Amino acid sequence: MKIIKKGALVLALSMVATFLVSVSLARTDSVEIMNLDEILSGEVSGLVTFDIATEKVISFISEEALEENTARMKAAGLIPDVVSSIERRGIGFEPFNAPNPRTIVTNTTVMRNRTTVHLSITGGDGVVRVASGFMVGPNTVATAGHALYDVFTGGYAKSIVATPARNGNIAPYGTATATTWSVSTQWLNSHSRFHDWGIIRLDKNIGDQTGLANYERRYGNTSNNGLAVRVNGYPSSTMVTSFGTVSDTTDYWFMSRNTSTTGGMSGGPLYYNQGNDNQNITVVAIVLGQTGEDFQFTRISGAFYNSLNLHRYLRV
Repeated sequence: MKIIKKGALVLALSMVATFLVSVSLARTDSVEIMNLDEILSGEVSGLVTFDIATEKVISFISEEALEENTARMKAAGLIPDVVSSIERRGIGFEPFNAPNPRTIVTNTTVMRNRTTVHLSITGGDGVVRVASGFMVGPNTVATAGHALYDVFTGGYAKSIVATPARNGNIAPYGTATATTWSVSTQWLNSHSRFHDWGIIRLDKNIGDQTGLANYERRYGNTSNNGLAVRVNGYPSSTMVTSFGTVSDTTDYWFMSRNTSTTGGMSGGPLYYNQGNDNQNITVVAIVLGQTGEDFQFTRISGAFYNSLNLHRYLRV
């Protein structure tokens, strides 16, 4: 994908998405026109969406509009209230221990694993790289922002192939091709690691076959330390997993010294360690990377959480 020149594109601001479920939220008719200079100025914050086929920005939704949409969805009963109490979910705590090894997932189609997605991404430099994600909507995958836009690898992703529950050369639910991807303006403008997350829309509703992962915005910092978690991801064509605990928490990240990740797992889900293969997972963060002894995970919060809500029921 060519690097987009400032001022060359027009962005449409859509205040509320229409959800194809029993309760539909009306799309507003108001449209704000702005060019890419305004988006890159840093004076506006929100979700920017790129169309892969046309190599153009096709929409911008402000953080305020995303927050309003979440409020409407909650009022309509489309998303649950935020669970901030660990005891309400019966989540266990485990003491800190040495780093746990990553183990190969042999059964990728059980409920706990089948919403984890292998991503084959061709970057702006033409190099194909592997990343990970999870199914958040019928045709929507959540992943890391640096998997979609990275100035060090040629900029914008040119093509993306998603394979849920991939197991080597086996694609139990088939594959889907990305049509659009979205990132935060903070990631687009400054590569802020606080906003290293992204959204991918696919050309088919492959989530109807896999089911959708649950996700949750958790409040509090130190109250999450010691939370038992597990992470899935794809360093190659084979899914791996690791378990451990949250060792430290900031406003934007969970850190763990004993939940191991590696290259290719970026964007993979960090979720409650339910201990039951047939239970759905509740994702609380995605793989970011490693700093020193700490493995970092971007928390689902703020605009990230609201962007997931926006795409929860969208279909092709």
